[in-house]
Amino acid sequence: MQGYGMITLASTLLSQRPSASLDNDSSSSPFSLEVSFFYVSLYLITLAQGVGKPCGLAFAADQFDPNHAREFTARSSLFNWWHFSIAIGISFAVIVVSYIQENPGWGIGFGMLCTIMICAFVVFLLGIPTYRLHVPGSDNPFARLGRSVFALARNSSLCVCAKRHHHEDEDVATSMEEARCVLQLLPIWAACLAYGVVIAQIMTLFNK
Repeated sequence: MQGYGMITLASTLLSQRPSASLDNDSSSSPFSLEVSFFYVSLYLITLAQGVGKPCGLAFAADQFDPNHAREFTARSSLFNWWHFSIAIGISFAVIVVSYIQENPGWGIGFGMLCTIMICAFVVFLLGIPTYRLHVPGSDNPFARLGRSVFALARNSSLCVCAKRHHHEDEDVATSMEEARCVLQLLPIWAACLAYGVVIAQIMTLFNK
């Protein structure tokens, strides 16, 4: 939100500066400060997206109880609507926002996006009392995943070299099951690469 506010201000200041003065004294201090302010706002937006996007979907999924049948179904539907909304938003940005920026002005286009972000932030704040906040465990998830994969590999080698025990340690069995669940996600992750390649083209279009 702050980044969009800054880029709206920067775009407005740059658009009000005469083009002739930009060509003649492009190295002057006021213009350099305006351009620096513009790039700081761009990097601030990029930083916010890099931090927020990976957490947004996981935070939304945490609001549903997987042990409740109705909420489990609703959580599955969440992922469909999430990506559908992203696709609609990108289409809106490419078609509508780009037209507004190129014709009425960049400041108006970014100002509209800043207004949308403010409204979204207000809705987020209003929902805080109803959010389910899960306290993370003390165990490092990467270390836990490494132990799970190691337990699965060790058990596989033992099955080949020796007779398997009838009674496995409960922790080892749990680790093996977690490793299997992660490995089963790899084909889904690979299938999503094509979707990621298409989404990456949007940023290329934005730069152009």
